[in-house]
Amino acid sequence: MKKAPKTPEAIKRGVRTMAILTIVVGVFVLLSGLMPLVLTPLLDWLSSLPINHHNPQQRQALQDMYLTLEASKASAWVMVPLAVVFVVAGYRARDASEVGVEALRKAAWLTVLAMLAGGAIWLWKGLELDARAPIYVMGVGGHLLQAWLVYRVAVYLGSEPVRAAVTGGPAPPG
Repeated sequence: MKKAPKTPEAIKRGVRTMAILTIVVGVFVLLSGLMPLVLTPLLDWLSSLPINHHNPQQRQALQDMYLTLEASKASAWVMVPLAVVFVVAGYRARDASEVGVEALRKAAWLTVLAMLAGGAIWLWKGLELDARAPIYVMGVGGHLLQAWLVYRVAVYLGSEPVRAAVTGGPAPPG
């Protein structure tokens, strides 16, 4: 069954929704990038509590959190600038203009590169610190999945129907 082509108005609504989601994701990525600055002192305090010295499960949980924060610290240099790109691109695309869609498309391609870099960082940290920790396998796999999904968005934003919708030209047939 062939899908009916989307109208230019529907495509513009979709772009506006992407713009809002990009701003929200940008704020989330910024907070995630800054998280190690706050959580490391908190974990230091938690590990100093006497109750954590006698419980092996709690010690292991704290160790896993420290390992995760190590990878987060290593990828913060990617996350914080990327968050700024997200917020700016989302803000520019909120009116579904040609310039805004181009900003979203460039941000998507930059995100693909950042996700591949993030996956490489998690792989490097996993091999350096503790290769058996499942959190690193999930980190690498998650970054690769995100890179593929954002690649699909970048391709969609560069497609002819989207370009025609935002420029006001005729939509291609079909």
